[in-house]
Amino acid sequence: MAGPAVAHLEEGEEFEHALTWVRHVTKNITHSGQNLTGISDTVRAMYGHQQWINREDDSMRNVKLERTLAVARSSVWAVLADYPNIADWNDGLKKSYAIGDATEGVGAQRRTELVQGGAMRETVTEWVPEERMVIAIDEIEKMPVKQATMTFTLSGGGETTLCMMSYDYEPKGGPFAFIVGSMLDWQMPKGFNGFIDYLEPAAQARATS
Repeated sequence: MAGPAVAHLEEGEEFEHALTWVRHVTKNITHSGQNLTGISDTVRAMYGHQQWINREDDSMRNVKLERTLAVARSSVWAVLADYPNIADWNDGLKKSYAIGDATEGVGAQRRTELVQGGAMRETVTEWVPEERMVIAIDEIEKMPVKQATMTFTLSGGGETTLCMMSYDYEPKGGPFAFIVGSMLDWQMPKGFNGFIDYLEPAAQARATS
């Protein structure tokens, strides 16, 4: 693990964006009986009085989710592999489309636009049919994440599929990224479960078409 480094606090849009998101997520949340609505004000107070802070270089975080889907692996893969058209079945997206001519395999790119705001450019870096897909999320707009990688791993046989999602990401927020990251770690499993809730019926529809 890398040793501690001295990091200057970054002014401007990135911090303000992360702070806005922290306020939104922490509003009305309680943890162990303690209200956390003041967390963003604490961050701002710290930000206003500190110019330098020690932190670890290794700021990547990971969130995993496993679910068993009641559909064959080939059908799950068929939905995931229809790479540019994810918005056709994922209601969390308002639009998706290919960037360039490639629509499958390593190097295929797409742009996705979220219903709640924000957009991403996603590039396939690994493609093993019916087993594994790795996607580098290398351009992220209006979201509290700098960069991320999503890995889908499919296993099992017959009429069920074990789907594992593993999300490696670096949160925004400068030296207070640990606060944003902690909130994202708490929130993301809900989003991933929602993704699977859309993926399963889409795969079942493929199986019967």
